[in-house]
Amino acid sequence: MHHVLTESILEQSLLSNYHNLVKKIDSFCQAMEKRYPESLACKKGCSSCCRHISLFPVEALALSMALDTLPLETREKIRHRALTTDADGPCPLLEDGACLMYRHRPIICRTHGLPILVTAESGTRLDHCPLNFTTGEPPEKAFSLDLEQLNTLLSAVNNLFLEEAFPEESLPQRILLSEALLMECQVTCA
Repeated sequence: MHHVLTESILEQSLLSNYHNLVKKIDSFCQAMEKRYPESLACKKGCSSCCRHISLFPVEALALSMALDTLPLETREKIRHRALTTDADGPCPLLEDGACLMYRHRPIICRTHGLPILVTAESGTRLDHCPLNFTTGEPPEKAFSLDLEQLNTLLSAVNNLFLEEAFPEESLPQRILLSEALLMECQVTCA
């Protein structure tokens, strides 16, 4: 999948809503890390859940643009992995247990394993990675992400992005991470 974007699209700050959401999530995650410093195993270097995932188009473009800011050698290594990776395999950004684009990782990678509220027919339950909160201290509800609310926000940000950036095009709802890493963008990240 190759989409070429012009600089006029970048000037419209189409990714600003996405970046604002990422900042809010990062702020929440930092507060959680501060509140539970001994209870969270999920952090840079923890890679047992790093799988090849699919992304919303807004996340795919943000990742592609971030890739273009990396040194040439790193970009080439990542793109080679994206070309040769198995869709059911580990994340093509994973190297020696760490993400090559950790600072730019998608939202699910930022929140995976942290306490989330999951709504089901039987009600709401709190879930988290089994490696977290092993000391017996359960997470407080105030320090959990409402998964449905987060997905709704991300979907709304994506829909607004699609309406503004690609009003005449029909893009897939989800894009494999490897496809995002192979997108061609003629813009630079701000």
